[in-house]
Amino acid sequence: MTNRQELIAAYTATRFEAETPNGMIVLRIGATNAALAGLLERAAVDCAGYLTAWNPGSVPQSAERNANAHRRLLHEIESRACPYYSGYGRDPTGVWPPEHSLLVLGLSLEETCELGRRFGQAAVVAVDAAATPRLVWLGLADR
Repeated sequence: MTNRQELIAAYTATRFEAETPNGMIVLRIGATNAALAGLLERAAVDCAGYLTAWNPGSVPQSAERNANAHRRLLHEIESRACPYYSGYGRDPTGVWPPEHSLLVLGLSLEETCELGRRFGQAAVVAVDAAATPRLVWLGLADR
């Protein structure tokens, strides 16, 4: 498995994309995003989560396992009736293949972290009221 410093660098460099009715938006860790702020405002929410069910623990999985995990995550999000947009977490170096992900509006930090843990993720992206994405480590990267 990749060491923690490599994971931090990879996650921080990732382009977190979501296809919205107003086009593709790209979230960057620590960078306020005006398009995302508009989505939050229109949905009348002050937070969001961006997460994936792919490659739990940052360990590559088969396409079938990743697809099944994504379906379970999608079912969980749909049961919460939160607006969401599909996208991909993209490694700009191309070392990791794109990971199917969801931007979920109105998903609190606690809910985002709980789902990330449930799906075995090392980290999730939480979005605050200022529409600034931040990386939240879940303690799984040290395994």
